[in-house]
Amino acid sequence: MRQVRILFSVLAVCIATAQAHQTAASSTTLRFTSSNPSLEKSFAWAVPQALAYSHNITSDAAGPWYEAALPGRDAFCMRDVSHQARGAAALGLDAANFNMLSRFAMAIAPERDWAGYWEIDKDGKASNADYVDDEDFWYNLPANFDVLDAIVRMWVWTGDNRYVDRPEMKRYFQKTANEYVAAWNLQTDKVLQRDRIMHRRKTQGKFIDARGIPSYTEGRKDFNLGIDLLAAKYRAFVDLGLLAIHYEQKQQGEAYRQIAEETRRVIDERAWLQDGKHYAGFLSSESKPKGSGDMFLLYFGVLKASEKREGALRYLGSQEYLNSIGIEEESYLPDVFFRYGLVDAAYDRIADLTRDNKERRD
Repeated sequence: MRQVRILFSVLAVCIATAQAHQTAASSTTLRFTSSNPSLEKSFAWAVPQALAYSHNITSDAAGPWYEAALPGRDAFCMRDVSHQARGAAALGLDAANFNMLSRFAMAIAPERDWAGYWEIDKDGKASNADYVDDEDFWYNLPANFDVLDAIVRMWVWTGDNRYVDRPEMKRYFQKTANEYVAAWNLQTDKVLQRDRIMHRRKTQGKFIDARGIPSYTEGRKDFNLGIDLLAAKYRAFVDLGLLAIHYEQKQQGEAYRQIAEETRRVIDERAWLQDGKHYAGFLSSESKPKGSGDMFLLYFGVLKASEKREGALRYLGSQEYLNSIGIEEESYLPDVFFRYGLVDAAYDRIADLTRDNKERRD
Protein backbone atom coordinates (compact mmCIF):
# COMPACT_ATOMS: atom_id res chain seq x y z
CA MET A 1 0.00 0.00 0.00
CA ARG A 2 2.81 2.42 0.83
CA GLN A 3 4.34 1.86 -2.61
CA VAL A 4 1.04 2.56 -4.31
CA ARG A 5 0.56 5.76 -2.32
CA ILE A 6 3.97 6.91 -3.51
CA LEU A 7 2.98 6.02 -7.08
CA PHE A 8 0.04 8.36 -6.95
CA SER A 9 2.22 11.07 -5.49
CA VAL A 10 4.39 10.75 -8.59
CA LEU A 11 1.42 10.73 -10.91
CA ALA A 12 0.03 13.84 -9.24
CA VAL A 13 2.98 15.85 -10.50
CA CYS A 14 2.29 15.18 -14.12
CA ILE A 15 -1.46 14.83 -14.44
CA ALA A 16 -2.24 18.55 -14.61
CA THR A 17 1.10 19.96 -15.73
CA ALA A 18 1.96 21.96 -18.83
CA GLN A 19 3.84 21.06 -21.99
CA ALA A 20 7.55 21.00 -21.23
CA HIS A 21 9.93 23.42 -22.92
CA GLN A 22 13.12 22.33 -21.19
CA THR A 23 14.63 19.04 -20.06
CA ALA A 24 15.10 18.81 -16.33
CA ALA A 25 18.46 18.45 -14.66
CA SER A 26 16.81 16.77 -11.67
CA SER A 27 16.95 13.05 -10.97
CA THR A 28 15.48 10.70 -8.43
CA THR A 29 16.30 7.45 -6.70
CA LEU A 30 12.60 6.65 -6.31
CA ARG A 31 11.81 3.08 -7.40
CA PHE A 32 8.61 1.08 -7.72
CA THR A 33 7.94 -2.59 -8.36
CA SER A 34 4.66 -4.44 -8.46
CA SER A 35 3.10 -7.75 -9.44
CA ASN A 36 0.72 -5.63 -11.54
CA PRO A 37 2.39 -4.79 -14.89
CA SER A 38 -0.10 -1.97 -15.48
CA LEU A 39 1.09 -0.15 -12.37
CA GLU A 40 4.73 -0.59 -13.33
CA LYS A 41 3.96 0.81 -16.79
CA SER A 42 2.19 3.81 -15.24
CA PHE A 43 5.13 4.51 -12.96
CA ALA A 44 7.67 4.12 -15.77
CA TRP A 45 5.79 6.76 -17.77
CA ALA A 46 5.14 9.10 -14.85
CA VAL A 47 8.64 9.66 -13.48
CA PRO A 48 10.43 10.91 -16.63
CA GLN A 49 7.32 12.82 -17.68
CA ALA A 50 7.21 14.65 -14.36
CA LEU A 51 10.94 15.36 -14.30
CA ALA A 52 10.76 16.77 -17.82
CA TYR A 53 8.70 19.60 -16.35
CA SER A 54 11.19 20.65 -13.68
CA HIS A 55 13.64 23.52 -14.07
CA ASN A 56 16.84 24.15 -12.17
CA ILE A 57 17.87 27.34 -10.39
CA THR A 58 20.13 28.66 -13.16
CA SER A 59 17.51 28.44 -15.87
CA ASP A 60 15.04 31.18 -15.00
CA ALA A 61 14.65 34.22 -12.79
CA ALA A 62 11.95 32.42 -10.79
CA GLY A 63 14.53 30.07 -9.33
CA PRO A 64 13.87 26.31 -9.08
CA TRP A 65 10.37 25.45 -10.27
CA TYR A 66 8.32 22.93 -12.19
CA GLU A 67 5.59 23.64 -14.68
CA ALA A 68 2.15 23.48 -13.12
CA ALA A 69 -0.22 25.35 -15.39
CA LEU A 70 -1.88 25.08 -18.80
CA PRO A 71 0.35 24.26 -21.78
CA GLY A 72 2.59 27.02 -23.06
CA ARG A 73 2.39 29.33 -20.08
CA ASP A 74 5.80 28.54 -18.56
CA ALA A 75 4.22 29.10 -15.18
CA PHE A 76 3.07 27.52 -11.93
CA CYS A 77 -0.43 27.88 -10.48
CA MET A 78 -1.51 27.94 -6.83
CA ARG A 79 -3.98 25.08 -7.16
CA ASP A 80 -1.71 22.87 -9.23
CA VAL A 81 1.37 23.32 -7.05
CA SER A 82 -0.69 22.61 -3.93
CA HIS A 83 -1.90 19.38 -5.51
CA GLN A 84 1.42 18.32 -7.02
CA ALA A 85 3.84 19.25 -4.20
CA ARG A 86 3.78 15.79 -2.63
CA GLY A 87 4.63 14.14 -5.94
CA ALA A 88 7.43 16.63 -6.45
CA ALA A 89 8.74 15.86 -2.95
CA ALA A 90 8.77 12.15 -3.76
CA LEU A 91 10.90 13.01 -6.80
CA GLY A 92 13.38 15.05 -4.78
CA LEU A 93 12.19 18.48 -5.96
CA ASP A 94 12.17 19.98 -2.47
CA ALA A 95 13.99 23.16 -3.53
CA ALA A 96 11.34 23.86 -6.15
CA ASN A 97 8.50 23.22 -3.70
CA PHE A 98 9.92 25.60 -1.12
CA ASN A 99 10.69 28.26 -3.70
CA MET A 100 7.26 28.21 -5.34
CA LEU A 101 5.26 28.04 -2.12
CA SER A 102 7.37 30.89 -0.71
CA ARG A 103 6.66 32.99 -3.80
CA PHE A 104 2.94 32.42 -3.42
CA ALA A 105 3.15 33.38 0.25
CA MET A 106 5.06 36.59 -0.48
CA ALA A 107 2.61 37.61 -3.21
CA ILE A 108 -0.44 38.29 -1.03
CA ALA A 109 -1.11 42.00 -0.64
CA PRO A 110 -3.84 44.38 0.61
CA GLU A 111 -4.08 45.90 -2.87
CA ARG A 112 -5.53 42.58 -4.00
CA ASP A 113 -7.63 42.10 -0.85
CA TRP A 114 -4.99 39.66 0.41
CA ALA A 115 -5.12 37.51 -2.68
CA GLY A 116 -1.78 36.59 -4.25
CA TYR A 117 -0.88 35.78 -7.85
CA TRP A 118 -2.90 32.86 -9.21
CA GLU A 119 -0.03 31.99 -11.54
CA ILE A 120 3.64 33.00 -11.44
CA ASP A 121 5.77 32.72 -14.57
CA LYS A 122 9.38 31.61 -15.05
CA ASP A 123 10.51 35.22 -14.56
CA GLY A 124 9.01 35.25 -11.08
CA LYS A 125 6.21 37.65 -12.06
CA ALA A 126 2.43 37.39 -12.18
CA SER A 127 1.57 35.54 -15.37
CA ASN A 128 -0.04 37.80 -17.96
CA ALA A 129 -2.36 34.90 -18.78
CA ASP A 130 -4.23 35.72 -15.55
CA TYR A 131 -3.13 39.19 -14.45
CA VAL A 132 -3.54 42.69 -15.88
CA ASP A 133 -3.27 44.77 -12.72
CA ASP A 134 -4.37 44.65 -9.08
CA GLU A 135 -7.95 45.47 -10.06
CA ASP A 136 -8.17 43.07 -12.98
CA PHE A 137 -6.89 39.55 -12.34
CA TRP A 138 -8.04 35.94 -12.12
CA TYR A 139 -8.31 34.34 -8.68
CA ASN A 140 -10.02 31.29 -7.20
CA LEU A 141 -10.67 31.83 -3.51
CA PRO A 142 -9.83 28.31 -2.25
CA ALA A 143 -6.22 29.01 -3.29
CA ASN A 144 -5.01 30.81 -0.14
CA PHE A 145 -6.24 27.94 2.02
CA ASP A 146 -4.96 25.25 -0.35
CA VAL A 147 -1.46 26.75 -0.45
CA LEU A 148 -1.46 27.07 3.35
CA ASP A 149 -2.26 23.37 3.59
CA ALA A 150 0.49 22.53 1.09
CA ILE A 151 3.03 24.51 3.11
CA VAL A 152 2.11 22.63 6.27
CA ARG A 153 2.19 19.25 4.49
CA MET A 154 5.64 19.98 3.08
CA TRP A 155 6.82 21.08 6.54
CA VAL A 156 5.62 17.78 8.02
CA TRP A 157 7.09 15.80 5.10
CA THR A 158 10.53 17.41 5.14
CA GLY A 159 10.96 18.60 8.72
CA ASP A 160 12.24 21.87 7.23
CA ASN A 161 11.26 24.57 9.71
CA ARG A 162 11.79 27.30 7.13
CA TYR A 163 8.28 26.44 5.94
CA VAL A 164 6.78 27.71 9.16
CA ASP A 165 9.40 29.95 10.79
CA ARG A 166 10.36 32.26 7.94
CA PRO A 167 8.77 35.75 8.29
CA GLU A 168 6.98 35.57 4.92
CA MET A 169 5.37 32.28 5.91
CA LYS A 170 4.24 33.54 9.32
CA ARG A 171 2.80 36.62 7.64
CA TYR A 172 0.97 34.43 5.12
CA PHE A 173 -0.61 32.31 7.84
CA GLN A 174 -1.71 35.32 9.87
CA LYS A 175 -3.10 37.32 6.94
CA THR A 176 -4.93 34.35 5.46
CA ALA A 177 -6.52 33.46 8.80
CA ASN A 178 -7.67 37.01 9.46
CA GLU A 179 -7.57 39.72 6.77
CA TYR A 180 -8.23 37.36 3.85
CA VAL A 181 -11.21 35.72 5.55
CA ALA A 182 -12.64 39.13 6.48
CA ALA A 183 -12.04 40.69 3.06
CA TRP A 184 -13.99 38.00 1.23
CA ASN A 185 -16.77 37.49 3.82
CA LEU A 186 -15.70 33.95 4.60
CA GLN A 187 -16.56 34.12 8.30
CA THR A 188 -19.02 31.46 9.42
CA ASP A 189 -21.77 34.00 10.11
CA LYS A 190 -21.36 35.74 6.73
CA VAL A 191 -20.27 33.14 4.21
CA LEU A 192 -23.77 31.97 3.23
CA GLN A 193 -24.90 35.50 2.40
CA ARG A 194 -21.78 36.69 0.57
CA ASP A 195 -21.87 38.10 -2.94
CA ARG A 196 -20.46 35.87 -5.64
CA ILE A 197 -17.89 38.41 -6.92
CA MET A 198 -16.77 41.05 -4.41
CA HIS A 199 -14.55 44.13 -4.65
CA ARG A 200 -15.40 44.83 -8.29
CA ARG A 201 -13.58 48.10 -8.97
CA LYS A 202 -13.90 48.25 -12.74
CA THR A 203 -16.93 48.15 -15.01
CA GLN A 204 -14.87 46.67 -17.83
CA GLY A 205 -11.82 44.45 -17.84
CA LYS A 206 -10.44 41.10 -18.87
CA PHE A 207 -10.90 39.29 -15.55
CA ILE A 208 -13.38 41.40 -13.57
CA ASP A 209 -15.84 38.48 -13.42
CA ALA A 210 -13.11 36.18 -12.13
CA ARG A 211 -11.54 38.37 -9.43
CA GLY A 212 -12.42 36.09 -6.56
CA ILE A 213 -14.32 33.07 -7.91
CA PRO A 214 -15.74 31.31 -4.82
CA SER A 215 -14.66 27.83 -5.99
CA TYR A 216 -12.20 25.99 -8.19
CA THR A 217 -15.10 25.39 -10.58
CA GLU A 218 -14.83 28.02 -13.28
CA GLY A 219 -17.42 27.16 -15.92
CA ARG A 220 -20.64 27.82 -14.05
CA LYS A 221 -21.86 30.94 -12.30
CA ASP A 222 -25.14 29.84 -10.67
CA PHE A 223 -23.76 29.86 -7.12
CA ASN A 224 -22.17 32.21 -4.62
CA LEU A 225 -20.31 29.61 -2.53
CA GLY A 226 -18.46 26.48 -3.56
CA ILE A 227 -18.24 23.62 -1.09
CA ASP A 228 -14.59 23.19 -2.12
CA LEU A 229 -13.96 26.68 -0.73
CA LEU A 230 -15.42 25.68 2.63
CA ALA A 231 -13.53 22.39 2.57
CA ALA A 232 -10.23 24.15 1.92
CA LYS A 233 -11.00 26.65 4.68
CA TYR A 234 -11.70 23.80 7.10
CA ARG A 235 -8.36 22.14 6.35
CA ALA A 236 -6.47 25.43 6.60
CA PHE A 237 -7.82 26.12 10.07
CA VAL A 238 -7.00 22.59 11.21
CA ASP A 239 -3.48 23.29 9.95
CA LEU A 240 -3.40 26.62 11.75
CA GLY A 241 -4.26 24.77 14.94
CA LEU A 242 -1.26 22.53 14.35
CA LEU A 243 0.96 25.54 13.72
CA ALA A 244 -0.24 27.12 16.95
CA ILE A 245 1.14 24.11 18.82
CA HIS A 246 4.49 24.67 17.12
CA TYR A 247 4.40 28.35 18.10
CA GLU A 248 3.27 27.46 21.65
CA GLN A 249 0.05 29.44 21.25
CA LYS A 250 -2.43 27.13 22.94
CA GLN A 251 -5.32 29.57 23.20
CA GLN A 252 -4.99 30.67 19.58
CA GLY A 253 -4.87 27.04 18.51
CA GLU A 254 -8.17 26.34 20.25
CA ALA A 255 -9.74 29.30 18.46
CA TYR A 256 -8.54 28.01 15.08
CA ARG A 257 -9.87 24.52 15.77
CA GLN A 258 -13.22 26.00 16.75
CA ILE A 259 -13.44 27.84 13.42
CA ALA A 260 -12.64 24.58 11.61
CA GLU A 261 -15.39 22.77 13.48
CA GLU A 262 -17.90 25.57 12.78
CA THR A 263 -17.04 25.36 9.08
CA ARG A 264 -17.51 21.59 9.07
CA ARG A 265 -20.91 22.04 10.73
CA VAL A 266 -22.03 24.50 8.04
CA ILE A 267 -21.07 22.00 5.35
CA ASP A 268 -22.89 19.14 7.05
CA GLU A 269 -26.04 21.18 7.62
CA ARG A 270 -26.24 23.00 4.29
CA ALA A 271 -24.66 20.77 1.65
CA TRP A 272 -25.97 17.28 2.41
CA LEU A 273 -28.44 16.12 -0.27
CA GLN A 274 -30.81 13.77 1.48
CA ASP A 275 -32.39 12.51 -1.74
CA GLY A 276 -29.08 11.81 -3.48
CA LYS A 277 -27.26 10.64 -0.34
CA HIS A 278 -24.17 12.73 -1.07
CA TYR A 279 -22.91 16.33 -0.72
CA ALA A 280 -23.72 19.22 -3.02
CA GLY A 281 -20.92 21.24 -4.55
CA PHE A 282 -22.56 24.65 -4.82
CA LEU A 283 -24.74 26.82 -2.60
CA SER A 284 -26.85 29.77 -3.67
CA SER A 285 -29.36 31.96 -1.90
CA GLU A 286 -31.60 31.72 -4.98
CA SER A 287 -31.81 27.95 -5.51
CA LYS A 288 -31.34 24.59 -3.86
CA PRO A 289 -27.86 23.11 -3.33
CA LYS A 290 -26.58 21.39 -6.47
CA GLY A 291 -23.68 19.57 -8.06
CA SER A 292 -21.15 17.46 -6.14
CA GLY A 293 -18.70 18.60 -3.49
CA ASP A 294 -17.87 15.09 -2.28
CA MET A 295 -14.35 14.81 -3.68
CA PHE A 296 -12.91 17.92 -2.06
CA LEU A 297 -14.66 17.18 1.23
CA LEU A 298 -12.92 13.80 1.28
CA TYR A 299 -9.62 15.13 -0.06
CA PHE A 300 -9.40 17.80 2.66
CA GLY A 301 -10.50 15.33 5.34
CA VAL A 302 -13.66 17.18 6.35
CA LEU A 303 -16.02 14.22 6.67
CA LYS A 304 -16.05 12.12 9.81
CA ALA A 305 -16.79 8.40 9.72
CA SER A 306 -20.52 8.11 9.15
CA GLU A 307 -23.20 7.01 6.69
CA LYS A 308 -22.83 10.41 5.03
CA ARG A 309 -19.13 9.86 4.37
CA GLU A 310 -19.93 6.45 2.91
CA GLY A 311 -22.57 8.08 0.72
CA ALA A 312 -20.01 10.57 -0.56
CA LEU A 313 -17.61 7.74 -1.40
CA ARG A 314 -20.31 5.78 -3.20
CA TYR A 315 -21.16 8.80 -5.29
CA LEU A 316 -17.52 9.27 -6.32
CA GLY A 317 -17.56 5.73 -7.68
CA SER A 318 -20.73 6.24 -9.70
CA GLN A 319 -20.73 6.63 -13.48
CA GLU A 320 -22.90 9.72 -13.05
CA TYR A 321 -20.02 11.42 -11.28
CA LEU A 322 -17.12 9.94 -13.25
CA ASN A 323 -18.71 10.93 -16.55
CA SER A 324 -19.16 14.52 -15.39
CA ILE A 325 -15.60 15.47 -14.38
CA GLY A 326 -12.45 16.55 -16.19
CA ILE A 327 -8.92 15.29 -15.74
CA GLU A 328 -8.09 17.90 -13.08
CA GLU A 329 -10.68 16.55 -10.66
CA GLU A 330 -10.06 12.94 -11.68
CA SER A 331 -6.40 13.30 -10.75
CA TYR A 332 -7.34 13.69 -7.08
CA LEU A 333 -9.33 10.46 -6.98
CA PRO A 334 -6.63 7.78 -6.53
CA ASP A 335 -5.44 9.51 -3.36
CA VAL A 336 -8.99 9.82 -2.05
CA PHE A 337 -9.90 6.21 -2.83
CA PHE A 338 -6.71 4.83 -1.26
CA ARG A 339 -7.21 6.94 1.85
CA TYR A 340 -10.63 5.44 2.49
CA GLY A 341 -9.74 1.86 1.58
CA LEU A 342 -11.21 1.67 -1.94
CA VAL A 343 -8.12 0.09 -3.46
CA ASP A 344 -9.67 -1.31 -6.64
CA ALA A 345 -11.29 2.04 -7.44
CA ALA A 346 -7.91 3.73 -6.98
CA TYR A 347 -6.24 1.24 -9.34
CA ASP A 348 -8.94 1.94 -11.94
CA ARG A 349 -8.31 5.70 -11.79
CA ILE A 350 -4.52 5.27 -12.10
CA ALA A 351 -5.03 3.05 -15.13
CA ASP A 352 -7.41 5.55 -16.72
CA LEU A 353 -5.25 8.59 -16.01
CA THR A 354 -2.15 7.00 -17.50
CA ARG A 355 -3.51 5.09 -20.50
CA ASP A 356 -1.80 5.89 -23.78
CA ASN A 357 -4.82 7.52 -25.44
CA LYS A 358 -5.92 9.57 -22.41
CA GLU A 359 -6.72 13.09 -23.53
CA ARG A 360 -4.49 15.65 -21.77
CA ARG A 361 -2.52 12.84 -20.09
CA ASP A 362 0.65 14.93 -19.93
